[in-house]
Amino acid sequence: MNSAKNFIYSGGTHLDYLQSSFKLLIRSYNDLIRDGYNASGNNENRIRDDLVRIAEGKPADLNYRWITELPDLKKNNRIDIELITPLNLVDKNLGIKIECKIVGENEYISRNGISSFVSGKYADKIPLAGMIGFIKEGSIEKKIDNIKSKISIHKTIKTIQNILFYRINNKFKYSYLSKHHRATRKSVINLYHLFFDFNSK
Repeated sequence: MNSAKNFIYSGGTHLDYLQSSFKLLIRSYNDLIRDGYNASGNNENRIRDDLVRIAEGKPADLNYRWITELPDLKKNNRIDIELITPLNLVDKNLGIKIECKIVGENEYISRNGISSFVSGKYADKIPLAGMIGFIKEGSIEKKIDNIKSKISIHKTIKTIQNILFYRINNKFKYSYLSKHHRATRKSVINLYHLFFDFNSK
């Protein structure tokens, strides 16, 4: 756990903190795969917890805290991961939200997925957020292509940029960025995506 003093005086933008956390999650995923991790019997929350547990033990280039299943009492919902950063000292609503899904293309888009960020259910106070897709069966490339196709014809998600590769780690090829119009106000949300392949093949 980071000390309060370091927590207060570290600096960065929302994107800096999200990218830092994604780099640690990629390293944590690689550790799990190296150690023969079997996700077949694990649900979304168990996989998330295993990734975050490892990430918390790794040194980060910025100071932030990992919170899982943080409830929003006003909106009566929970987000899988929230990064608590020094920006929260200005406004408690400025935590960086990351939602995790087992892919299932429909769940990734609609059921507390992309649509929840577009609607303002999640991350309504900041212009970016993260999503992580866990692939437990099938081809990861086909899953991502199917998500892209469904987004392109979605009736309520208005997309400026469909999911395109966005480099987070030079050796990791399944990181992406998509951009969408908010449904509730004239603004845009940038969604940064990671897809982790746990398919035992």
